[in-house]
Amino acid sequence: GPLVVEAPGGHLAPFEANTARALLAYVAAHGYQPQLRTTLATVLWGADAGPTGLTNLRSALRRVRNAVVLADGVTPCLLAERDTVQLHPDVAIEVDIDAFEALLRGVEQHAHPALCDCAACAERQRQAVALYRGDFLADLDIANEQFEQWRSSEQHRLRQQVMRTLANLVEYEMRHGSLEEAERLARHQLALERWNEEAHRQLMLALARTGQRSAALAQYRRCRRLLLQELEVEPSAETTALYEHIKASMQR
Repeated sequence: GPLVVEAPGGHLAPFEANTARALLAYVAAHGYQPQLRTTLATVLWGADAGPTGLTNLRSALRRVRNAVVLADGVTPCLLAERDTVQLHPDVAIEVDIDAFEALLRGVEQHAHPALCDCAACAERQRQAVALYRGDFLADLDIANEQFEQWRSSEQHRLRQQVMRTLANLVEYEMRHGSLEEAERLARHQLALERWNEEAHRQLMLALARTGQRSAALAQYRRCRRLLLQELEVEPSAETTALYEHIKASMQR
């Protein structure tokens, strides 16, 4: 979602420039891994910025330091050394991306017979979904191609992760009879990607299983219309077969 910075026990002031916010976001997204100053200058001001980019970086670092004052009033949130910048290793800084991906790694590494039957992993996935508040840094625009490429790549990667997680949860809820929750989660997917065909199928199934078969057929027609408008394709054979199956069940 949008950039949100909190400093428990400390205080925040305006960042004064979007590039300062972008600097903090970029470094935080890479955890405690040191980032070369030259890389940061390129990401924020372009490959042609040269010495001006490094000068701008020093100014952005000062703005971050002035904006984010931690509880002790002394230690900066970013450790700036001669050639690198990173999250300060002496400060416990929580980053929502780290928590999100740690939860999903826990799901991947858990030894369960089947994901759709694992209550512990369903809870991990619910917590991960709760952390996702929209496209990554959706409120932060920097007039630089390198930054935009990185942000767009991260937006796509994180959105795909949450879409897979939501799809897993729909399957879990339907398997365990929580059809209203399954419907809600399927609609959540479509709020993020309205052209996602798997989410349309899951919603059709959830509606059909709660007796809303007319609504399920209407959802297919909505899916077909969206796919034609946005991707210029017809629904897959799997989606059409589900539509025909639900339609036939209404005639029995």
